Amino acid sequence: MAEVLHSSVVPPVARRDTDRFVLAGKLPDDDGENDYVDVKNDNGNQNGENNEDDDDYDENEDDEPLLRQSETSTNPLISPPVPVPDPYGWMRDDERTNTEVLQHIAAENEFTKQITGGNEMIDLRSKLYDEMKDRLQETDYSCPSIIKGLTNSSQYWYYVRTMEGCSYSVFCRAPVADSAANQGGQYDAVMDIATSWDGSPTAPILPGEVQYLNVNVLASQGKDGKPHEYCSVGEMEESPSQSLIAYTLDVVGDEVYKLFVERMRTNNHAAPSVDAKDRVDSSSLVVDHDANLECDGTVVWSNDDSSLFYVEMDDTLRSYKVRRRSLSQNQQKKLEDDEVIYEEKDELFDVGIGKTSDEKYLLVSTSSAETSEVHYLSLEDDNGTSTTLRCVAKRQVKVLYDIDHWNGNWLITSNAGGSTNMKLLTSPVNNVNSSENESSSPHAHWKDVAIHPSPLAVEEQSLPLFDGGPNRALESIVAFQNHVVAYGREGGLPRIWILKLQQEQSLTPSDNTKGENDASQLSLPPLQVIGFAQLSLQNDNKIKENEDIKAGFDIGLGPNHQYNTSDLIIAYDSPTEPPQAIVVNMNDYFNEDNGTAQQKLQLILKKSVVPGYDPSQYSSHREFVLSRDGKNRIPVTLVYHKNITFPPTSPDNNYNGKKSNKVHPLHLYGYGSYGDSCECDFDPTRLPLLDRGIIYAIVHVRGGGEMGRQWYEDPKHGGKYLSKRNTFFDFIDVASHYSTGESKITDSSLLSIEGRSAGGLLIGAAINQEPELFKCAILGVPFVDVLCSMIDSTIPLTVGEWEEWGNPNEEYFFEYMKGYDPMRNVKIDGTYPSCLLTGGLHDSRVQYWEPLKFAAELRHAQDSHKSGPVCLKMEMSAGHFSASDRYKYLKELAFDYAFLLDQLGLVMRRTKQGEEENPV
Repeated sequence: MAEVLHSSVVPPVARRDTDRFVLAGKLPDDDGENDYVDVKNDNGNQNGENNEDDDDYDENEDDEPLLRQSETSTNPLISPPVPVPDPYGWMRDDERTNTEVLQHIAAENEFTKQITGGNEMIDLRSKLYDEMKDRLQETDYSCPSIIKGLTNSSQYWYYVRTMEGCSYSVFCRAPVADSAANQGGQYDAVMDIATSWDGSPTAPILPGEVQYLNVNVLASQGKDGKPHEYCSVGEMEESPSQSLIAYTLDVVGDEVYKLFVERMRTNNHAAPSVDAKDRVDSSSLVVDHDANLECDGTVVWSNDDSSLFYVEMDDTLRSYKVRRRSLSQNQQKKLEDDEVIYEEKDELFDVGIGKTSDEKYLLVSTSSAETSEVHYLSLEDDNGTSTTLRCVAKRQVKVLYDIDHWNGNWLITSNAGGSTNMKLLTSPVNNVNSSENESSSPHAHWKDVAIHPSPLAVEEQSLPLFDGGPNRALESIVAFQNHVVAYGREGGLPRIWILKLQQEQSLTPSDNTKGENDASQLSLPPLQVIGFAQLSLQNDNKIKENEDIKAGFDIGLGPNHQYNTSDLIIAYDSPTEPPQAIVVNMNDYFNEDNGTAQQKLQLILKKSVVPGYDPSQYSSHREFVLSRDGKNRIPVTLVYHKNITFPPTSPDNNYNGKKSNKVHPLHLYGYGSYGDSCECDFDPTRLPLLDRGIIYAIVHVRGGGEMGRQWYEDPKHGGKYLSKRNTFFDFIDVASHYSTGESKITDSSLLSIEGRSAGGLLIGAAINQEPELFKCAILGVPFVDVLCSMIDSTIPLTVGEWEEWGNPNEEYFFEYMKGYDPMRNVKIDGTYPSCLLTGGLHDSRVQYWEPLKFAAELRHAQDSHKSGPVCLKMEMSAGHFSASDRYKYLKELAFDYAFLLDQLGLVMRRTKQGEEENPV
């Protein structure tokens, strides 16, 4: 039994260098000419880290100054610099080859193996894995979508398949029938899959299926004939003619990708095979590959098959340079031969590329967390060979914007003017950056996208559809030929809105009487909104408004690759309902009364099958917990088995189970950073917990975007910068709410918590503030060494994070960040919950040494007799997103959940009679 092992297994003791430190603040150079120096020693330590034992310490090893703050920051640096203790700084090894570090990781993994190595734990992991795999439809396919080639005759359905026993996906396509190509019964073939496909991996999903990229084969082609331990396709893009494919591949886990261009396979359907004798020789299909070319994983084709664009990264893995690569087959290309069309020199900014929905423009976006700038390149000028970029609007501090194109207009989402949420704006393409008045705002000619109150009320003021206010949060838009689809949030839940557009006659220069400057003399936007509606689904096709708002749901856009269509594919699920892909006709939302919704045709293209799952046995609901200051209501989504009973004080309209005063195991999950939302979605891997009587709760803490950008950015009531502690307070307040008082459904002996990445910071801060409130904590790839990581600009991705957490080199942020940094706030002799920390050796987002350091610090400071075990599990062949192999991923998740169940005392025990006994 695991409990017996706990007391007999000794954890590894990490070397603790008490004299080691990192310098925060301004670092004067010896010669007085530079404000900063880059200091390194033989252990790879940087940033002014020093150790009296490092005899070969050399200040002149690197001539490059160490970046200490962004160019636009106005905050003073700490001067003189202050030392930040870093006793476990020796654990950092950028090359991942240091013998002492690797031995310590091996010792940590071995300790965790012994703690979790009892027969009952091994049996439990196996059982959990089987339960998860049994709920997985192993042979399956994604919702097919149509992509049109350069001619209408080259239209194909594209989809992804998975096969039983195969760890990775297979990319497939099938020709669209002539009737479908002519818009007659376009989705009939997809609707017929349920009856025409026999469910076997050897049968095609659609007639004429071609499996053109088998990731199982890619994964099998490692060094020395061995398979890759990690294999992930970043992007897979078909060329405009659909005769070539370009894809990016990461076989390490560090999110550094290689680029491949191959001919599209045209052979008939064949079951996937990884046996060497059955493989098609892929080398004969390769059109272009440079083994030395590394990129960030994104790739965009030009307007034909002759060239494509990709993004190069710098030494800190910042996406910073856009290159155009010619695919001339008469020339062996190298990276240095590829034309640079954009380079971002500001280290605070990252570069991304994409196309407008109509594929007329390449978009090059460069942005920090708070400021952005978009450049565009016409893919129609000079037959698509032009490399002349134009800027939509020059960057302005704390102004974010993104764009799409519709009939000569930019459709713009932006917070220009200081709005709380994003507004929807428009400007003619030829209106951008045309003002010669340097003092004028680059956004001065952007106009609200608006609709009149009624068709006849032309004298009335038009109403902005998205005004940037706090109630409706716009996040993104997608343009179609006659519609624009907007995605965002309202009432804490995701929403989709449809705008119907039509061309409006432009005003000529003589019509414009404003005469403000040259730019205003140009034509005004020929864009008119003639209808606006919120997407709603009815009957059996869900959203049953009031009911679903109480239960929570997730809705988003599906695979929409056609511009000239009125059909919209959406994805819908809820905590108790598996995902389904639904197509709606956008025209059905509007009639002659200018935007009044009427009866809508809805087709379910695909329902996800979850074997053995009975949704009637589970329930979910949303409720709100008041924050400690009494000013904010924290949303919480709970999902549970209907056998669960709740306190008599619980309202009937919330809980569908029986009522009693019995407490239950409660598992809280949280994230709360970057404005990202934790959705009320369906996850079949939760079912083993629910079936064992655990209530699963998603806590939508501040720092996320669930309640709009103010939930994230508000300087006092948000969850960023100097209000970051609100994230931790919210999580603790929810935990206290459910473990005490009239709302009590659990107690501290049955309360477990979990978070990943920045969510791991949330968990680390929570257990430091209230260590005795929780029984068990899972910290997945946790960001827990905040101060040391954010001080050091040489650590990948650090500089861009300064606009999320703050820069501790600056006086303004240092003390606040120090006050919540998990590494610096472990309570001496505190009674801590059992902790499982996981990491990936090749993680480029949260470096492997962060969970390694935190595990050592917890053991050093806490009361080891009263606290639970601290276990660390480091994956040696993975990065930030755990295993790429879907079966291995389930095994790792089974490991986490077995640890949780064991620490909560919920492991099934065998009686003397050999029968299993459930402790719940």
